Amino acid sequence: MEEWWRLAFPDPSYRARIVAKSQEPHEQAPNEHSAFESLEVTVKCKDGSDRIVVGSAQSLGLAFPQIFVITFNDITERKLVEQEKERLLAEAQERADLDPLTGLLNHRAFYNRLDLEAARSSREATNIAIVMLDLDNFKFFNDIYGHATGDEVLQIVANKLKAVSRSYDTIARFGGDEFALLLPGIEESTAVAIESRLRVALHGLFYHVEEPDASIPISISLGAALFPDGDANYREVLQKADERLRWSKTGGEVEASAQRVRMDAGKQVRGFSMLDALVTAVDNKDRYTRKHSEDVMEYSLMIYRELGLDDKAQRTAAIAALLHDVGKIGVPDAILRKPGKLSTAEFEAVKQHPQMGAVMVGSVPGLDDTLDAIRHHHERWDGKGYPFGLKGKETPFIARVMAVADAYSAMTTDRPYRKGMDRRKALSIIAAGAGTQWDTECVDAFLKSWERREQDEKST
Repeated sequence: MEEWWRLAFPDPSYRARIVAKSQEPHEQAPNEHSAFESLEVTVKCKDGSDRIVVGSAQSLGLAFPQIFVITFNDITERKLVEQEKERLLAEAQERADLDPLTGLLNHRAFYNRLDLEAARSSREATNIAIVMLDLDNFKFFNDIYGHATGDEVLQIVANKLKAVSRSYDTIARFGGDEFALLLPGIEESTAVAIESRLRVALHGLFYHVEEPDASIPISISLGAALFPDGDANYREVLQKADERLRWSKTGGEVEASAQRVRMDAGKQVRGFSMLDALVTAVDNKDRYTRKHSEDVMEYSLMIYRELGLDDKAQRTAAIAALLHDVGKIGVPDAILRKPGKLSTAEFEAVKQHPQMGAVMVGSVPGLDDTLDAIRHHHERWDGKGYPFGLKGKETPFIARVMAVADAYSAMTTDRPYRKGMDRRKALSIIAAGAGTQWDTECVDAFLKSWERREQDEKST
């Protein structure tokens, strides 16, 4: 009896309370039963198994001192069913919060975590960085290699985000090819510093393609914002991070400058908007065409300004740059999207786009001064270019400028199938090609403009 007493009520203080209760004067009528207290315990059976029982003490209602009967109810099976239900419920709740492909939190769970982290930030007076990320070339992987490859790419990015994040950071797949981070207690003081650190950490991601044997870069754009941020609530800060992401994807100031040129040209030249829409159509097939055209505009203007050319000439060069690849609308999709080297026949098809673009732009009155750039931007100084093999100054000046800008942009822009070249390496190639591939005057102006820009960057 003493052994069962200890098993049923292992807490000595609890047993003492029962004994004390039994010695109290009994106020109930004779033969009136009353339950005292019960306790759930695990007991060891003779066969070595564990059973879960409820031990309870009940007064028999006899005269002082009271007599208690201790009973045990086996509730093992009921407890096992309850535990299984709790386990399944916990698993279901966990699955509801996770993205099944990447194992990261999903969109809904991210917002729940954001609510909690924002409240903690306000309570503890700490900063949170909210970061939005987006894959630049995800559509390429899906279109060229299929959705299974796209899923693998998402998993590569998810694993990298886990590797570069702290244990208490929040990582979520926000939807599609978008991801989101919450970085509590962040030490960096600016969004720019956070973005810079993450770009370095996420640099160098590749997907290996067996046929053809190549490593395709996975390019990621991102935008960050800090909470608290003045009077803005955390949902508004999230929106700010998303806006910085979009700004990053479109090229920021370059995109804004290009948009101003588009608006101005659209007002003054009937038909420009139609041509610009065709450039967007090409971009939908070859996602980098629009940004490449904007970059060519920027680099062409750098050369024009270095040479001191007037605003009218700069405006012509800017419009020509935005339209210079419009002829690619006639190049088959399979060629535009093909990773790796083109065959001779495929390259011949690509070589038709300058003339095709000139025909299209030439049909719009008011754009005649842009045609030389569009038709001849692939000519070379040594006469080995296309479509006409013009040599030296036979190529119009605006096209010689654009040839430098176009080549530099092509070398430094990330493509779906390769990472863009480092700036200094690309500039060294441009310098080495002066007098053979490109006009020396244009190359010198471009290099001087970059030197000035780098000095300005160091001084800020």
